[in-house]
Amino acid sequence: MFHVYFPQTKIYELAYLANNIHYSAQTNGFVVESIITDALSLLIAFYFLLIIFIAILLTKTEHRKIIVFSLISFFASTLPFIIFKNDAAVLENRFYIFPALWASLLLSSTIFALFSRFGKFRNVLMILVLGPVALYYVSGIHKSLAQDILVGNYRKDIVNIVSEIKSELKKNNVFYFYTDNNGFYEFQSGFGQTLAVWFYSTGKIPKEALTDRNYWDLSYEGITNYSKGKFGYFMTYDKLRQALKENPDVTLGQVFSFYWDPQKHTVKNVSESVREKLKKDITNEKN
Repeated sequence: MFHVYFPQTKIYELAYLANNIHYSAQTNGFVVESIITDALSLLIAFYFLLIIFIAILLTKTEHRKIIVFSLISFFASTLPFIIFKNDAAVLENRFYIFPALWASLLLSSTIFALFSRFGKFRNVLMILVLGPVALYYVSGIHKSLAQDILVGNYRKDIVNIVSEIKSELKKNNVFYFYTDNNGFYEFQSGFGQTLAVWFYSTGKIPKEALTDRNYWDLSYEGITNYSKGKFGYFMTYDKLRQALKENPDVTLGQVFSFYWDPQKHTVKNVSESVREKLKKDITNEKN
């Protein structure tokens, strides 16, 4: 319930803090972000509901109706996501957009009810409580936007560098993106699909690749044979080399390789050096 009021990163920070205090021997991140986060969420939700229940008891009838209505509406708006998207302890932020409308009404009406017993000091107390909360959210939004701009800029740099090979594309095209950690996960969906969409206007990418769900998967690696050519995407060298052995019609000149530096947020075309390495390794295997 309280997830709608806090960023996802803060919720996980609280879960890891609770884990370090009570279960310091437990170091499995999956356990922290599932079981520990679930337990923490239920505990905090209990106290949230307790405060709301107290506010309902203390307030007048007309204000009580607003609190009850906003509480029921909040749970009704989250119910579909709880039922159909319950594979994680914390839902994605986009699922909280509509519930946030009711959550804001619930929060303000509850605080108003609790402070209504303080008479003329009520407004002052509400400002003292809600003022820092508003500043916290404004600051968080600014930080989030700054991070989004940073990510957007280096993603734009990535596709701009990649665009330099447009004139080199062939009937068959295989892309290899790698880092020192053998993985490239800088986009929200699989970069293989992003590349297919980005280069489709060249006429060298099969139309079927655009709707192939495999390349939408962040971790998918492979070569697929379509009616007008082959398309492939890899993040690990060994899988690329094995796939080329299984697809002898794909030449080394049709393999385009890029190295991503996650620290500097830069990408470099290393196609020639990777082709040389592939050529050497394939020759050694034959001998």
